[in-house]
Amino acid sequence: MSGAIVTLIDSLNRSVARALSREQGEYRLVAPAFGQYQLRILRIGYAPSLIGPFVLRAGETLTQEVAITGQPVSLEALHVSAARQCLIRPDSTQAAFVVWEEARKALTAALLTQTTRPMVHLRRYERWLDARNLAVQREEQHEEHGETSQPFVSVPAETLFARGFVRRDETGTTYSAPDAAVLLSERFADSHCLRLVARTQDAEEQPGVEFSPVESHEDASDIQGTFWVARRGAELRALEFRYTNLPAVAEEAHAGGEMDFLRLPDGAWMVGRWQIRMPVLRVREGSTLADAGAMGGAVRLQARRVNVLAAIQAVGGEVLDVARGGRIIWSRKLAVLTMRLVDSAANFPLRMIPGTVEGTERLIKTDSAGTATISGLVPGTYVISFQLPLLDSLGLGRYRASVVVDEGAPTLATIRAPSRGSVFLSACGVDFVPAEEAVLSGVVTDSVSGTPVPHAAVVAVWQSRFARLRGGYTFSTQRKQVSTDDAGRFRICGVSRNTTVLVSAGRSAPSGVASKVRVDEDDSVKKLRLVLGTP
Repeated sequence: MSGAIVTLIDSLNRSVARALSREQGEYRLVAPAFGQYQLRILRIGYAPSLIGPFVLRAGETLTQEVAITGQPVSLEALHVSAARQCLIRPDSTQAAFVVWEEARKALTAALLTQTTRPMVHLRRYERWLDARNLAVQREEQHEEHGETSQPFVSVPAETLFARGFVRRDETGTTYSAPDAAVLLSERFADSHCLRLVARTQDAEEQPGVEFSPVESHEDASDIQGTFWVARRGAELRALEFRYTNLPAVAEEAHAGGEMDFLRLPDGAWMVGRWQIRMPVLRVREGSTLADAGAMGGAVRLQARRVNVLAAIQAVGGEVLDVARGGRIIWSRKLAVLTMRLVDSAANFPLRMIPGTVEGTERLIKTDSAGTATISGLVPGTYVISFQLPLLDSLGLGRYRASVVVDEGAPTLATIRAPSRGSVFLSACGVDFVPAEEAVLSGVVTDSVSGTPVPHAAVVAVWQSRFARLRGGYTFSTQRKQVSTDDAGRFRICGVSRNTTVLVSAGRSAPSGVASKVRVDEDDSVKKLRLVLGTP
Protein backbone atom coordinates (compact mmCIF):
# COMPACT_ATOMS: atom_id res chain seq x y z
CA MET A 1 0.00 0.00 0.00
CA SER A 2 1.57 3.28 -1.13
CA GLY A 3 1.36 6.66 0.53
CA ALA A 4 1.16 5.51 4.15
CA ILE A 5 3.14 7.51 6.72
CA VAL A 6 5.20 5.04 8.75
CA THR A 7 6.67 6.40 12.00
CA LEU A 8 9.12 4.63 14.29
CA ILE A 9 8.23 5.24 17.97
CA ASP A 10 10.72 4.51 20.77
CA SER A 11 10.01 3.30 24.30
CA LEU A 12 9.52 6.89 25.48
CA ASN A 13 6.80 7.40 22.85
CA ARG A 14 9.01 9.70 20.79
CA SER A 15 9.04 9.77 16.99
CA VAL A 16 12.60 8.89 15.93
CA ALA A 17 12.22 8.12 12.21
CA ARG A 18 9.57 8.53 9.56
CA ALA A 19 9.04 7.48 5.95
CA LEU A 20 6.41 7.31 3.24
CA SER A 21 5.57 3.86 1.87
CA ARG A 22 6.39 3.49 -1.82
CA GLU A 23 4.46 2.18 -4.79
CA GLN A 24 4.67 -1.48 -3.70
CA GLY A 25 4.11 -0.63 -0.04
CA GLU A 26 7.79 -0.88 0.93
CA TYR A 27 9.41 1.52 3.39
CA ARG A 28 12.77 1.89 5.17
CA LEU A 29 13.43 3.33 8.62
CA VAL A 30 16.76 3.67 10.44
CA ALA A 31 16.63 3.50 14.24
CA PRO A 32 19.07 5.74 16.16
CA ALA A 33 19.99 2.93 18.61
CA PHE A 34 19.04 -0.59 19.66
CA GLY A 35 15.94 -0.89 21.80
CA GLN A 36 12.22 -1.48 21.85
CA TYR A 37 10.08 0.25 19.22
CA GLN A 38 6.62 0.45 17.74
CA LEU A 39 5.33 1.48 14.33
CA ARG A 40 2.53 3.98 13.93
CA ILE A 41 0.85 3.90 10.52
CA LEU A 42 -1.04 6.94 9.28
CA ARG A 43 -3.09 6.55 6.14
CA ILE A 44 -5.30 9.28 4.74
CA GLY A 45 -8.93 8.42 5.31
CA TYR A 46 -8.22 5.86 8.03
CA ALA A 47 -7.68 5.84 11.77
CA PRO A 48 -4.07 5.30 12.94
CA SER A 49 -2.69 1.77 13.34
CA LEU A 50 -0.08 0.77 15.93
CA ILE A 51 2.25 -2.20 15.33
CA GLY A 52 4.49 -3.73 17.99
CA PRO A 53 6.31 -3.50 20.28
CA PHE A 54 9.34 -5.22 18.81
CA VAL A 55 13.07 -5.11 19.54
CA LEU A 56 15.74 -3.80 17.18
CA ARG A 57 19.32 -4.89 17.92
CA ALA A 58 22.50 -3.13 16.87
CA GLY A 59 23.34 -3.79 13.23
CA GLU A 60 20.13 -5.73 12.67
CA THR A 61 17.89 -5.26 9.63
CA LEU A 62 14.36 -6.24 10.47
CA THR A 63 11.66 -6.80 7.87
CA GLN A 64 8.33 -5.90 9.38
CA GLU A 65 5.23 -6.77 7.37
CA VAL A 66 2.39 -4.41 8.27
CA ALA A 67 -1.30 -5.14 7.83
CA ILE A 68 -3.48 -2.03 7.95
CA THR A 69 -6.23 -2.45 10.51
CA GLY A 70 -7.34 1.16 10.98
CA GLN A 71 -11.03 1.90 10.54
CA PRO A 72 -12.10 4.30 7.78
CA VAL A 73 -12.56 7.92 8.83
CA SER A 74 -16.09 9.04 8.00
CA LEU A 75 -16.69 12.66 7.12
CA GLU A 76 -20.23 11.99 5.94
CA ALA A 77 -21.77 12.60 9.36
CA LEU A 78 -19.98 15.87 10.07
CA HIS A 79 -22.45 18.66 10.69
CA VAL A 80 -21.45 22.27 10.12
CA SER A 81 -22.96 24.87 12.41
CA ALA A 82 -22.49 28.62 12.25
CA ALA A 83 -22.23 28.61 16.04
CA ARG A 84 -19.10 26.45 16.09
CA GLN A 85 -16.26 28.05 18.00
CA CYS A 86 -12.79 28.63 16.62
CA LEU A 87 -10.58 26.41 18.80
CA ILE A 88 -6.82 26.37 19.41
CA ARG A 89 -5.45 22.83 19.13
CA PRO A 90 -8.88 21.12 19.21
CA ASP A 91 -8.97 17.68 20.85
CA SER A 92 -10.01 14.46 19.15
CA THR A 93 -13.65 14.91 20.16
CA GLN A 94 -14.00 18.03 18.04
CA ALA A 95 -15.17 17.84 14.40
CA ALA A 96 -12.51 20.35 13.35
CA PHE A 97 -9.85 17.98 14.70
CA VAL A 98 -11.04 15.16 12.41
CA VAL A 99 -10.73 17.25 9.25
CA TRP A 100 -7.50 18.92 10.38
CA GLU A 101 -5.85 15.55 11.06
CA GLU A 102 -6.61 14.39 7.52
CA ALA A 103 -5.16 17.63 6.13
CA ARG A 104 -2.08 17.19 8.33
CA LYS A 105 -1.51 13.69 6.95
CA ALA A 106 -1.35 15.04 3.41
CA LEU A 107 0.95 17.88 4.46
CA THR A 108 3.21 15.40 6.26
CA ALA A 109 3.29 13.18 3.18
CA ALA A 110 4.26 16.22 1.11
CA LEU A 111 7.18 16.86 3.47
CA LEU A 112 8.33 13.24 3.22
CA THR A 113 8.08 13.39 -0.57
CA GLN A 114 10.83 16.02 -0.50
CA THR A 115 13.39 13.30 0.22
CA THR A 116 12.50 11.33 -2.92
CA ARG A 117 13.20 14.14 -5.44
CA PRO A 118 11.18 13.06 -8.48
CA MET A 119 11.73 14.55 -11.96
CA VAL A 120 9.19 17.33 -12.31
CA HIS A 121 8.12 19.38 -15.32
CA LEU A 122 6.94 22.78 -14.04
CA ARG A 123 5.34 25.83 -15.56
CA ARG A 124 5.82 29.08 -13.65
CA TYR A 125 4.00 32.27 -14.55
CA GLU A 126 3.59 35.89 -13.62
CA ARG A 127 0.51 37.74 -14.77
CA TRP A 128 -1.13 41.11 -14.33
CA LEU A 129 -4.92 41.09 -14.04
CA ASP A 130 -7.57 43.75 -14.55
CA ALA A 131 -8.69 44.75 -11.06
CA ARG A 132 -12.33 44.92 -12.20
CA ASN A 133 -12.87 41.56 -13.91
CA LEU A 134 -9.58 39.67 -13.32
CA ALA A 135 -8.96 39.40 -17.08
CA VAL A 136 -5.33 38.80 -18.03
CA GLN A 137 -3.66 42.02 -19.16
CA ARG A 138 -0.14 40.64 -19.45
CA GLU A 139 1.39 37.25 -18.80
CA GLU A 140 4.92 35.87 -18.73
CA GLN A 141 5.68 32.19 -18.26
CA HIS A 142 8.49 29.69 -18.52
CA GLU A 143 8.92 25.96 -18.03
CA GLU A 144 11.45 24.03 -15.96
CA HIS A 145 12.54 20.37 -15.94
CA GLY A 146 14.56 18.70 -13.23
CA GLU A 147 14.73 16.97 -9.88
CA THR A 148 12.96 18.82 -7.13
CA SER A 149 12.05 18.15 -3.54
CA GLN A 150 8.96 20.35 -3.75
CA PRO A 151 7.93 22.69 -6.58
CA PHE A 152 6.82 25.27 -4.00
CA VAL A 153 8.94 26.14 -0.93
CA SER A 154 8.24 28.98 1.52
CA VAL A 155 10.27 31.11 3.91
CA PRO A 156 11.02 29.28 7.23
CA ALA A 157 8.17 29.37 9.74
CA GLU A 158 10.15 31.23 12.42
CA THR A 159 10.94 34.02 9.96
CA LEU A 160 7.36 34.33 8.76
CA PHE A 161 5.81 34.49 12.20
CA ALA A 162 8.48 36.89 13.46
CA ARG A 163 8.35 39.34 10.53
CA GLY A 164 4.92 38.66 9.04
CA PHE A 165 3.74 37.16 5.78
CA VAL A 166 3.88 40.58 4.09
CA ARG A 167 7.11 42.53 4.49
CA ARG A 168 7.75 46.08 3.32
CA ASP A 169 11.12 47.73 2.87
CA GLU A 170 12.77 50.34 0.67
CA THR A 171 12.82 47.94 -2.30
CA GLY A 172 9.10 47.14 -2.22
CA THR A 173 6.63 44.71 -0.70
CA THR A 174 7.19 40.94 -0.46
CA TYR A 175 4.26 38.53 -0.09
CA SER A 176 5.03 35.03 1.23
CA ALA A 177 2.83 31.95 1.12
CA PRO A 178 3.00 29.04 3.58
CA ASP A 179 4.31 25.62 2.57
CA ALA A 180 3.77 22.26 4.29
CA ALA A 181 6.55 22.88 6.83
CA VAL A 182 5.02 26.20 7.89
CA LEU A 183 1.50 24.77 8.17
CA LEU A 184 2.71 21.84 10.29
CA SER A 185 4.85 23.99 12.57
CA GLU A 186 4.21 24.50 16.27
CA ARG A 187 4.08 28.26 15.70
CA PHE A 188 1.17 27.85 13.30
CA ALA A 189 -0.68 25.51 15.68
CA ASP A 190 -0.21 27.87 18.64
CA SER A 191 -1.18 31.05 16.81
CA HIS A 192 -4.24 29.92 14.82
CA CYS A 193 -7.61 28.56 15.88
CA LEU A 194 -9.61 26.05 13.83
CA ARG A 195 -13.30 25.80 12.96
CA LEU A 196 -15.28 23.35 10.82
CA VAL A 197 -16.84 24.88 7.67
CA ALA A 198 -18.37 23.59 4.43
CA ARG A 199 -18.94 24.65 0.83
CA THR A 200 -20.69 23.25 -2.24
CA GLN A 201 -18.23 21.95 -4.83
CA ASP A 202 -19.35 20.09 -7.97
CA ALA A 203 -22.89 19.82 -6.57
CA GLU A 204 -21.62 18.15 -3.39
CA GLU A 205 -20.97 19.56 0.06
CA GLN A 206 -17.27 19.64 0.83
CA PRO A 207 -16.01 19.93 4.41
CA GLY A 208 -13.16 22.17 5.38
CA VAL A 209 -11.29 23.45 8.38
CA GLU A 210 -10.96 27.21 8.63
CA PHE A 211 -7.99 28.75 10.42
CA SER A 212 -7.71 32.29 11.78
CA PRO A 213 -5.02 34.17 13.74
CA VAL A 214 -5.66 34.15 17.46
CA GLU A 215 -4.18 37.61 17.92
CA SER A 216 -3.96 40.58 15.59
CA HIS A 217 -0.67 42.44 15.35
CA GLU A 218 -0.86 45.85 13.73
CA ASP A 219 2.77 45.72 12.62
CA ALA A 220 2.67 42.23 11.07
CA SER A 221 0.47 40.53 8.51
CA ASP A 222 -0.74 36.98 9.12
CA ILE A 223 -2.90 34.61 7.07
CA GLN A 224 -6.34 33.15 7.49
CA GLY A 225 -7.96 30.61 5.23
CA THR A 226 -9.42 27.16 4.74
CA PHE A 227 -8.21 23.64 4.03
CA TRP A 228 -10.73 21.83 1.82
CA VAL A 229 -10.97 18.04 2.12
CA ALA A 230 -12.87 15.51 0.00
CA ARG A 231 -15.88 14.18 1.89
CA ARG A 232 -15.25 10.74 0.42
CA GLY A 233 -11.74 9.49 1.02
CA ALA A 234 -10.81 12.52 3.17
CA GLU A 235 -8.00 13.59 0.80
CA LEU A 236 -6.75 17.16 1.04
CA ARG A 237 -7.84 19.02 -2.08
CA ALA A 238 -6.93 22.66 -1.68
CA LEU A 239 -5.83 25.49 0.57
CA GLU A 240 -7.23 28.98 0.16
CA PHE A 241 -5.88 31.87 2.21
CA ARG A 242 -5.79 35.64 2.41
CA TYR A 243 -3.47 38.08 4.12
CA THR A 244 -4.59 39.99 7.18
CA ASN A 245 -3.73 43.49 8.45
CA LEU A 246 -3.45 45.03 4.99
CA PRO A 247 -4.56 48.53 3.95
CA ALA A 248 -8.16 48.73 2.77
CA VAL A 249 -7.11 49.35 -0.83
CA ALA A 250 -5.11 46.12 -0.79
CA GLU A 251 -8.10 44.25 0.60
CA GLU A 252 -9.94 45.16 -2.61
CA ALA A 253 -7.53 42.91 -4.49
CA HIS A 254 -8.41 39.94 -2.24
CA ALA A 255 -4.68 39.61 -1.61
CA GLY A 256 -3.94 35.99 -0.82
CA GLY A 257 -3.55 32.75 -2.67
CA GLU A 258 -4.48 29.16 -3.18
CA MET A 259 -2.79 25.79 -3.53
CA ASP A 260 -4.07 22.57 -5.03
CA PHE A 261 -2.60 19.37 -3.63
CA LEU A 262 -1.61 16.45 -5.81
CA ARG A 263 -1.46 12.78 -4.85
CA LEU A 264 0.77 10.77 -7.18
CA PRO A 265 0.11 7.13 -8.12
CA ASP A 266 3.08 6.00 -5.99
CA GLY A 267 1.56 7.60 -2.88
CA ALA A 268 3.73 10.73 -2.85
CA TRP A 269 2.16 14.15 -2.30
CA MET A 270 3.10 17.61 -3.53
CA VAL A 271 1.64 21.01 -4.26
CA GLY A 272 0.36 20.62 -7.81
CA ARG A 273 -0.66 24.23 -8.42
CA TRP A 274 -0.19 27.44 -6.48
CA GLN A 275 -0.83 31.14 -6.91
CA ILE A 276 -0.29 34.31 -4.88
CA ARG A 277 -2.37 37.43 -5.65
CA MET A 278 -0.92 40.84 -4.80
CA PRO A 279 -2.29 44.36 -5.28
CA VAL A 280 -0.59 46.75 -7.69
CA LEU A 281 -1.15 50.23 -6.31
CA ARG A 282 -0.95 53.58 -8.05
CA VAL A 283 -0.67 56.98 -6.37
CA ARG A 284 -3.47 59.36 -7.31
CA GLU A 285 -3.23 63.06 -6.65
CA GLY A 286 -6.29 64.61 -5.05
CA SER A 287 -7.51 67.18 -2.61
CA THR A 288 -9.63 67.25 0.49
CA LEU A 289 -11.62 69.95 2.23
CA ALA A 290 -9.63 71.40 5.11
CA ASP A 291 -10.94 73.20 8.18
CA ALA A 292 -11.36 76.85 7.26
CA GLY A 293 -10.90 77.90 10.90
CA ALA A 294 -10.79 81.67 11.27
CA MET A 295 -10.70 82.27 7.52
CA GLY A 296 -14.13 83.88 7.58
CA GLY A 297 -15.95 81.00 5.94
CA ALA A 298 -13.53 80.64 3.04
CA VAL A 299 -13.07 77.13 1.62
CA ARG A 300 -9.55 75.74 1.70
CA LEU A 301 -8.52 72.63 -0.22
CA GLN A 302 -5.59 70.58 0.98
CA ALA A 303 -3.62 68.47 -1.50
CA ARG A 304 -3.28 64.79 -0.71
CA ARG A 305 -2.01 61.62 -2.32
CA VAL A 306 -3.95 58.38 -2.09
CA ASN A 307 -3.22 54.84 -3.19
CA VAL A 308 -5.70 53.28 -5.61
CA LEU A 309 -5.85 49.73 -6.92
CA ALA A 310 -4.44 49.74 -10.46
CA ALA A 311 -4.18 45.99 -11.13
CA ILE A 312 -3.62 42.63 -9.49
CA GLN A 313 -0.34 40.78 -9.88
CA ALA A 314 -0.51 36.99 -9.70
CA VAL A 315 2.57 34.79 -9.36
CA GLY A 316 2.19 31.04 -9.49
CA GLY A 317 2.99 27.76 -11.07
CA GLU A 318 1.74 24.28 -11.79
CA VAL A 319 3.19 20.81 -12.15
CA LEU A 320 2.75 19.57 -15.73
CA ASP A 321 4.12 16.05 -15.25
CA VAL A 322 6.09 13.92 -12.79
CA ALA A 323 8.51 11.10 -13.67
CA ARG A 324 10.41 8.43 -11.75
CA GLY A 325 13.01 6.14 -13.26
CA GLY A 326 12.54 7.71 -16.67
CA ARG A 327 8.81 6.94 -16.67
CA ILE A 328 6.07 9.56 -16.41
CA ILE A 329 3.79 8.56 -13.57
CA TRP A 330 1.46 11.57 -13.66
CA SER A 331 0.63 14.32 -16.15
CA ARG A 332 -1.79 17.22 -16.04
CA LYS A 333 -4.67 17.59 -18.43
CA LEU A 334 -3.98 20.99 -19.93
CA ALA A 335 -6.76 23.48 -20.47
CA VAL A 336 -8.10 23.59 -24.04
CA LEU A 337 -10.16 26.51 -25.34
CA THR A 338 -12.24 26.08 -28.50
CA MET A 339 -14.03 29.16 -29.81
CA ARG A 340 -16.61 29.54 -32.56
CA LEU A 341 -16.94 33.04 -33.99
CA VAL A 342 -20.35 33.78 -35.53
CA ASP A 343 -22.32 36.79 -36.75
CA SER A 344 -24.70 37.78 -33.97
CA ALA A 345 -27.59 38.47 -36.36
CA ALA A 346 -27.37 35.74 -39.00
CA ASN A 347 -25.46 33.20 -36.85
CA PHE A 348 -23.21 32.23 -39.76
CA PRO A 349 -19.54 31.44 -39.03
CA LEU A 350 -16.93 34.13 -39.56
CA ARG A 351 -14.12 32.42 -41.45
CA MET A 352 -10.39 33.12 -41.56
CA ILE A 353 -10.54 35.93 -38.99
CA PRO A 354 -7.20 36.60 -37.23
CA GLY A 355 -7.11 37.26 -33.52
CA THR A 356 -4.92 37.38 -30.43
CA VAL A 357 -5.15 36.31 -26.81
CA GLU A 358 -4.51 39.65 -25.14
CA GLY A 359 -1.67 39.79 -22.66
CA THR A 360 0.03 36.77 -24.25
CA GLU A 361 1.90 36.01 -27.46
CA ARG A 362 -0.79 33.61 -28.66
CA LEU A 363 -2.08 34.24 -32.20
CA ILE A 364 -5.17 32.54 -33.59
CA LYS A 365 -7.17 32.37 -36.82
CA THR A 366 -10.62 30.93 -37.33
CA ASP A 367 -10.95 28.08 -39.81
CA SER A 368 -13.58 27.43 -42.49
CA ALA A 369 -16.10 26.62 -39.75
CA GLY A 370 -15.33 29.79 -37.82
CA THR A 371 -13.55 27.90 -35.03
CA ALA A 372 -10.15 28.30 -33.39
CA THR A 373 -8.54 26.13 -30.71
CA ILE A 374 -5.87 27.06 -28.16
CA SER A 375 -4.30 24.60 -25.73
CA GLY A 376 -2.04 24.99 -22.74
CA LEU A 377 -3.49 28.19 -21.30
CA VAL A 378 -3.19 28.75 -17.56
CA PRO A 379 -6.77 28.70 -16.19
CA GLY A 380 -8.25 32.17 -15.83
CA THR A 381 -10.15 34.93 -17.63
CA TYR A 382 -8.80 36.00 -21.01
CA VAL A 383 -9.77 38.65 -23.53
CA ILE A 384 -9.75 37.47 -27.15
CA SER A 385 -9.55 40.25 -29.73
CA PHE A 386 -10.53 39.66 -33.37
CA GLN A 387 -9.63 41.78 -36.38
CA LEU A 388 -13.00 41.97 -38.12
CA PRO A 389 -12.70 43.48 -41.63
CA LEU A 390 -15.64 45.89 -41.27
CA LEU A 391 -14.55 47.15 -37.86
CA ASP A 392 -11.02 47.56 -39.15
CA SER A 393 -12.11 49.50 -42.23
CA LEU A 394 -14.22 51.86 -40.11
CA GLY A 395 -11.41 52.47 -37.62
CA LEU A 396 -13.40 50.96 -34.77
CA GLY A 397 -10.56 48.76 -33.59
CA ARG A 398 -10.80 45.09 -32.73
CA TYR A 399 -13.76 43.19 -31.39
CA ARG A 400 -12.96 41.97 -27.88
CA ALA A 401 -14.67 39.17 -25.97
CA SER A 402 -13.93 37.68 -22.54
CA VAL A 403 -13.74 33.93 -22.02
CA VAL A 404 -13.12 31.93 -18.86
CA VAL A 405 -10.73 29.00 -19.26
CA ASP A 406 -11.30 26.20 -16.77
CA GLU A 407 -8.81 23.64 -15.56
CA GLY A 408 -8.61 20.28 -17.31
CA ALA A 409 -11.99 20.06 -19.03
CA PRO A 410 -12.24 21.60 -22.53
CA THR A 411 -13.81 25.05 -22.63
CA LEU A 412 -16.23 25.65 -25.50
CA ALA A 413 -17.18 29.26 -26.20
CA THR A 414 -19.44 30.72 -28.87
CA ILE A 415 -18.45 34.32 -29.53
CA ARG A 416 -21.09 36.45 -31.23
CA ALA A 417 -19.48 39.22 -33.22
CA PRO A 418 -21.47 42.40 -33.92
CA SER A 419 -23.64 42.28 -37.02
CA ARG A 420 -23.08 44.57 -39.98
CA GLY A 421 -26.07 46.65 -38.93
CA SER A 422 -24.85 47.14 -35.37
CA VAL A 423 -21.40 48.15 -36.63
CA PHE A 424 -22.84 50.87 -38.88
CA LEU A 425 -25.13 51.98 -36.07
CA SER A 426 -22.07 52.51 -33.90
CA ALA A 427 -20.14 54.25 -36.69
CA CYS A 428 -22.82 56.42 -38.28
CA GLY A 429 -25.91 56.31 -36.09
CA VAL A 430 -27.88 54.24 -38.63
CA ASP A 431 -28.04 50.46 -38.81
CA PHE A 432 -27.53 50.27 -42.57
CA VAL A 433 -25.81 52.17 -45.38
CA PRO A 434 -28.04 52.89 -48.38
CA ALA A 435 -26.90 51.42 -51.68
CA GLU A 436 -26.06 54.88 -53.00
CA GLU A 437 -24.02 55.97 -49.96
CA ALA A 438 -20.58 55.14 -48.55
CA VAL A 439 -18.42 55.92 -45.53
CA LEU A 440 -15.02 57.60 -45.72
CA SER A 441 -12.78 56.22 -42.98
CA GLY A 442 -9.17 57.01 -42.33
CA VAL A 443 -6.43 58.55 -40.25
CA VAL A 444 -4.57 61.86 -40.34
CA THR A 445 -0.81 61.67 -39.73
CA ASP A 446 2.04 64.15 -39.44
CA SER A 447 4.33 64.30 -42.48
CA VAL A 448 7.51 64.53 -40.38
CA SER A 449 6.94 62.18 -37.45
CA GLY A 450 4.36 59.92 -39.05
CA THR A 451 2.34 59.99 -35.83
CA PRO A 452 -1.46 60.42 -35.82
CA VAL A 453 -2.77 63.97 -35.44
CA PRO A 454 -5.60 64.24 -32.91
CA HIS A 455 -8.41 66.82 -33.19
CA ALA A 456 -7.55 67.73 -36.78
CA ALA A 457 -10.28 69.12 -39.05
CA VAL A 458 -11.26 66.97 -42.04
CA VAL A 459 -13.63 68.16 -44.80
CA ALA A 460 -15.16 66.19 -47.66
CA VAL A 461 -16.84 67.89 -50.64
CA TRP A 462 -18.65 66.07 -53.45
CA GLN A 463 -21.49 66.35 -55.94
CA SER A 464 -24.70 64.48 -55.20
CA ARG A 465 -27.17 63.59 -57.90
CA PHE A 466 -30.91 63.83 -57.19
CA ALA A 467 -33.70 62.62 -59.49
CA ARG A 468 -36.30 65.18 -60.61
CA LEU A 469 -40.00 64.41 -60.46
CA ARG A 470 -40.41 65.27 -64.16
CA GLY A 471 -37.35 63.30 -65.16
CA GLY A 472 -33.66 64.00 -65.36
CA TYR A 473 -31.30 64.82 -62.52
CA THR A 474 -30.13 67.78 -60.56
CA PHE A 475 -26.73 68.06 -58.85
CA SER A 476 -25.97 69.61 -55.51
CA THR A 477 -22.66 70.26 -53.76
CA GLN A 478 -22.42 68.46 -50.43
CA ARG A 479 -19.94 69.32 -47.68
CA LYS A 480 -19.25 67.55 -44.37
CA GLN A 481 -16.64 68.37 -41.72
CA VAL A 482 -15.51 66.20 -38.80
CA SER A 483 -12.66 66.18 -36.27
CA THR A 484 -10.23 63.34 -35.72
CA ASP A 485 -10.29 61.50 -32.40
CA ASP A 486 -7.38 61.10 -29.98
CA ALA A 487 -5.86 58.47 -32.28
CA GLY A 488 -6.13 60.68 -35.38
CA ARG A 489 -9.00 58.65 -36.85
CA PHE A 490 -12.07 60.03 -38.61
CA ARG A 491 -15.25 58.85 -40.32
CA ILE A 492 -17.52 60.73 -42.72
CA CYS A 493 -20.84 59.01 -43.34
CA GLY A 494 -23.37 59.61 -46.13
CA VAL A 495 -20.90 60.21 -48.95
CA SER A 496 -22.29 59.48 -52.42
CA ARG A 497 -20.99 56.49 -54.34
CA ASN A 498 -19.79 56.52 -57.92
CA THR A 499 -18.32 59.97 -57.52
CA THR A 500 -15.10 61.83 -56.79
CA VAL A 501 -14.71 63.35 -53.34
CA LEU A 502 -12.36 66.21 -52.47
CA VAL A 503 -10.91 65.62 -49.02
CA SER A 504 -8.73 68.10 -47.13
CA ALA A 505 -7.43 68.31 -43.58
CA GLY A 506 -5.76 70.80 -41.25
CA ARG A 507 -4.76 71.10 -37.64
CA SER A 508 -7.52 73.55 -36.76
CA ALA A 509 -9.20 74.09 -40.14
CA PRO A 510 -8.90 72.40 -43.54
CA SER A 511 -5.92 73.72 -45.50
CA GLY A 512 -3.70 72.84 -48.40
CA VAL A 513 -4.57 71.04 -51.60
CA ALA A 514 -7.52 68.68 -51.37
CA SER A 515 -7.00 65.03 -52.23
CA LYS A 516 -9.20 63.49 -54.88
CA VAL A 517 -10.74 60.23 -53.71
CA ARG A 518 -12.77 58.08 -56.06
CA VAL A 519 -15.68 56.27 -54.41
CA ASP A 520 -16.84 53.46 -56.69
CA GLU A 521 -20.25 51.86 -56.98
CA ASP A 522 -19.31 48.87 -54.80
CA ASP A 523 -17.51 50.84 -52.07
CA SER A 524 -19.54 50.78 -48.85
CA VAL A 525 -16.41 51.87 -46.94
CA LYS A 526 -13.51 53.77 -48.49
CA LYS A 527 -10.28 53.85 -46.50
CA LEU A 528 -7.73 56.63 -46.87
CA ARG A 529 -4.78 58.25 -45.13
CA LEU A 530 -4.25 62.01 -45.03
CA VAL A 531 -0.83 63.55 -44.33
CA LEU A 532 -0.40 67.01 -42.82
CA GLY A 533 2.65 69.11 -43.53
CA THR A 534 4.59 71.28 -41.08
CA PRO A 535 2.30 73.91 -39.55
